[in-house]
Amino acid sequence: SLGPQAENMRQPVLVMRTELSPEDAIRFADLSNRTRIAQMSATERAARDANALGQDGLALYQGGEFTSPQNAPFLRTFTQRVVQTAERPAFSSGAELTQEGAMRMRAAVLHGAYDDSAMIARMLESTDDNVRNITGAMTDAAPGFAQMRAEIRAGSVMADLDPTPQLADAVRLIADLRTRGVSPATFFAQTDAFANRHPLVEAFVRGFYNDSLTRPISRQKMADVLNAYTTEARKHAAGGGLFADETTARGVLDVAIRARGPAEETAADLLSAVPPTVGQGVPAGGRAASGSAALGVGAFAPTGGAAENATPDD
Repeated sequence: SLGPQAENMRQPVLVMRTELSPEDAIRFADLSNRTRIAQMSATERAARDANALGQDGLALYQGGEFTSPQNAPFLRTFTQRVVQTAERPAFSSGAELTQEGAMRMRAAVLHGAYDDSAMIARMLESTDDNVRNITGAMTDAAPGFAQMRAEIRAGSVMADLDPTPQLADAVRLIADLRTRGVSPATFFAQTDAFANRHPLVEAFVRGFYNDSLTRPISRQKMADVLNAYTTEARKHAAGGGLFADETTARGVLDVAIRARGPAEETAADLLSAVPPTVGQGVPAGGRAASGSAALGVGAFAPTGGAAENATPDD
């Protein structure tokens, strides 16, 4: 009830008045009009966005650039389900996806597949080319990972085949080594064989590098490893069959690494991915010189060095 003063009023309305200074009134109005999402951290918003997108929405992503023709259904669904009207200007400018919009989509895709906020935050913040390549590969492989994990939760795929915690640890290890300027080859040579580290972590690191552990493989090959893993893992039903399925995550990863093909890119592979620059010509009907010297591709260099970062992003 609004009290005796409102008894003779047909449609009384209660109005609250505040005694605010002009400066406080402006701040009050600003805070009142901000959305809850704008106050979230990047990882909190990624979790919210992933839930709004849904498993079926994530499955529309085909890998690669969000604005590519094959990803048009995914972009449209993400915009409709996730992006609020007030957020559209920051998400896209006309028909172009903004940098903030692309990062938001990447965060949502990664969270929807891997659900590890600490790992995702580190991946999105990293400026290291190799870590960004891993981020790209994990983004490309996200739909398959999300589907595999959904089937594990539903009890249709063996639970022991979910490698997400070890994959996250492998990403953190690679990022730490890059920060310290240490190659995986040196790190594994110096650490005790009985160190408290899950064997799958080392297997993932080795799967993302060449055979000598001096240079990471390309984004495409990393994605090939992850996609091959989920394809193989989903073949192994939980608790089914006359005989026990003794397949392990390490065994599945070994299959995936073999399926990716040679770890070392050839000179022709590198040239096909890197556009020619001024002064880099190939005679008509001839072939470019082969070998790392001709391409300026070196071995592992500390963070910031040019040699390791020469690996192309296929």
